[in-house]
Amino acid sequence: MKKQHRHCTLRYSRPDDKLFDWDIGLYATQHKNDQTKIYHYSTGGAALCGTGVTGNNISGCVGDPRSYTINTLGLDIHNTSRVDFGSWQNAFTYGVDGFQDDVSTKDTRGQFEHHDAGWPPHGFRRLHAVEGDLWLAAGGRQRRPL
Repeated sequence: MKKQHRHCTLRYSRPDDKLFDWDIGLYATQHKNDQTKIYHYSTGGAALCGTGVTGNNISGCVGDPRSYTINTLGLDIHNTSRVDFGSWQNAFTYGVDGFQDDVSTKDTRGQFEHHDAGWPPHGFRRLHAVEGDLWLAAGGRQRRPL
């Protein structure tokens, strides 16, 4: 399996700026898996695979190659705003996440291109989310003379 990962992060944060404290992350990954079938549990398959070669029409014949590639592109943006109400310190964190996958499969003889054997399905998908958190903190201090 080959994996590649690239990312870029931008951040803005200043102690005197309570409204903006943001992060933006962009990433791209690629997972590529090349396989060759090396074993089949039965002795059948000569009609499909040829004399002396075992296999079937679902997982292919011994020696058959198959592979999949998943390309992912993602984005994460979030900000934290801080507001004080007396001794109460409040932080509001909100943002969006999203990614998209582009998946391709290659199986010249088996049925993995039909998604019924647990391999990643061929195609394109997107997922997006909006998120938010609220943090409230109260504190106090009392001094007593010794």
